[in-house]
Amino acid sequence: MTCDVENHWEEVTAFLSAVREGAVCLIGAFQTQIVHNKALFYVLRNPLTAQFLSADEVRFIEDHVPKTYLLDGNCSMLEDLLTNQERWIIKPVDNYNAHNVYAGLDANKETWRNIVRDCLGTGDYIMQEFMVPWQKTNILPTSKAGETSLFKQMTGIYLYGGKVRGILSRASEHNIIAGARGDITLATVVVET
Repeated sequence: MTCDVENHWEEVTAFLSAVREGAVCLIGAFQTQIVHNKALFYVLRNPLTAQFLSADEVRFIEDHVPKTYLLDGNCSMLEDLLTNQERWIIKPVDNYNAHNVYAGLDANKETWRNIVRDCLGTGDYIMQEFMVPWQKTNILPTSKAGETSLFKQMTGIYLYGGKVRGILSRASEHNIIAGARGDITLATVVVET
């Protein structure tokens, strides 16, 4: 991940030189950092961005991108974050695998206030409208025959060259779906008709 390269800059200079010289195959160029960084959601939902987008583009963003705010000292939604914590999730601007991601649904009031206090004003976090994942009953991989559980699910559709090229489906019994939190990856079958 690009953030790992940034955090270990002095240790990876030989690797960076090899990338510049085209001596290594880099899957996922550094330019992909732009869409990986969670601040993109804030930029997309920012009223200044809407000024140069078409009405259809603005409507698309409103329909598909959760409300997102920088969790800084100027955050206009801070009181709502504290009083309606079940509506919000806090995420690092630049990280992965759900490290330091906090769902308001998972914390009591005191714990949530402490999380908000610790993240506020660091410049490293966003607050984002929490979208409850769809749920489906699945068989547990470690279960006895026929034992099922309700799982929250998240499906990622990957495009390349304007065409669907892959699907990744993950599921969890928890509100935050991530490998580091014990999610499972589901087999996905595509049937062309």
